[in-house]
Amino acid sequence: MKMKLAQRLLIGYYKTKLKTIGLVSPRKAAETAYQLFCTPYTGKPKIKAPPIFHKAEKLSFRAVGLTIRGFRWQPEHPNGKKILIVHGFSSYAYKFEKYIMPLKKEGFEVLMFDAPGHGTSDGKLINAHQYKDMIVQTETLYGPFYGIMAHSLGGLAASLAFEELSAQENRKLVLIAPATETETAITNFFTLIPADEKVKQEFIQLISEMTNK
Repeated sequence: MKMKLAQRLLIGYYKTKLKTIGLVSPRKAAETAYQLFCTPYTGKPKIKAPPIFHKAEKLSFRAVGLTIRGFRWQPEHPNGKKILIVHGFSSYAYKFEKYIMPLKKEGFEVLMFDAPGHGTSDGKLINAHQYKDMIVQTETLYGPFYGIMAHSLGGLAASLAFEELSAQENRKLVLIAPATETETAITNFFTLIPADEKVKQEFIQLISEMTNK
């Protein structure tokens, strides 16, 4: 009950905040809403690292102005192919532990990275365009990846990244309950935290200006 009350109070706070800012500047209200829209509801992992992560090689690199951290597992009998696993919004690499051993047994090298603002990586915000750039940078540093397996927002980001990868016909892209577009997510967001129509239009315009999509 305490969590539910806290959530209701937080939503009420943001409703009032957006309404107040929107009276002065719909654009400023849209920018505030966008910051909230791109903020994961979980920060650091809520669970301890599963045992298999203690056996992983720890990796880190710079992308989108942040330090991105991840893990790599080498198979005992390599088949020469690499698989990248991409998690979704408000998730992290630890949640995909069950896929590691089966892929290793098939001879795949397995890599996972926490997205910006998630898990062990730096940052506080995430969007599909930024996540896409991170995946492309991961390919440059640790690829080429024979296969990418991605969930939720990670699926949308991986699809965008896949468009930029070479030799697509020789790769595999596996999507698990992917986010297929942003309009539904935006509608759901403004259902939870209502805002004036002018603010919504500025919100969509802001996304278009940032991503050209």
